[in-house]
Amino acid sequence: MGFKEIIFKETEIQTAGVLDFKEFLSNLREFFKRYDFGVDEKKYETKAKEGLKNTNLKWMCDRKYNDYSEGIINVTIELTNYKEGYADGKKIVEGDLKVKINGEMNRDYGDKWKNSTPKIFFRAIYDKYVVNVKEGIADSELKKTIKNLIAEIKQYLQI
Repeated sequence: MGFKEIIFKETEIQTAGVLDFKEFLSNLREFFKRYDFGVDEKKYETKAKEGLKNTNLKWMCDRKYNDYSEGIINVTIELTNYKEGYADGKKIVEGDLKVKINGEMNRDYGDKWKNSTPKIFFRAIYDKYVVNVKEGIADSELKKTIKNLIAEIKQYLQI
């Protein structure tokens, strides 16, 4: 399954207050759709304790940049100590929101280069002379996408 390289170190966004959580998640899904990323929800867990709720989500969002590189954006959303209510006919929550985002590149995600000795030899040559340019372009695109995601989250949350 190739190897993963960290491209964007984990960044954390925090806020507290009132939020339409369903709309927030919908906006995130729309963002990933716009940038051609698939969204795989790894975890969605809600627990209640003493009248307050805590919800944890983990998404792995991926996109293939070329035959060699697959970009992955990991998003962890923690909504803690929140209460639910209604305002203007919409369900809202009041609590603490933390969003963690990091990015990695999965190299040779299809294991196309490891099956035989000639492929391993050509892979070494390919890595040395060709792939650096392709990797650089894919890495830059992934970084730019994550920066845009962070900017859109901050704009939505008005922070």
